[in-house]
Amino acid sequence: MQFSSELMLRRATERVLAVSSTDDPEQYALNVIEQLLPLSADSRAEMEVDLALAAEAAALPELVAIKDEAHRQLQEVMLRLVELLSGCSRESTDMRASAQRLHALIDGIAFHLVHRSPDEDPGWALDIMRAEVSTIHSRCETQR
Repeated sequence: MQFSSELMLRRATERVLAVSSTDDPEQYALNVIEQLLPLSADSRAEMEVDLALAAEAAALPELVAIKDEAHRQLQEVMLRLVELLSGCSRESTDMRASAQRLHALIDGIAFHLVHRSPDEDPGWALDIMRAEVSTIHSRCETQR
């Protein structure tokens, strides 16, 4: 389980780091988010490992550090995406709340996607994410 968990974390990190930057912050954020959702066979298998990791960490203390690191890395990605979309400092309470909301939304959608048939169209999930990214971007534009 430890090897699979470490591999899952490494692969997800590599996918996120491979996303090309773009002049459109909303598109860039969506491209990163797509790498975190179980939209392919590989990322779906990784999400299943992540769910097993969460369940097993209570019984296997050696998995706690991996689980915590995965969570910390996701939090950092969310903070960076919201900073990019908003132009606000990460010290802002509103910005931190937006990052937590985005993280929770991605986790929830990922959970729903992995429990549906891989043959189902994930368009609904991407529509929700697109709307959230747009909301973060437009809300912060009005605060500038």
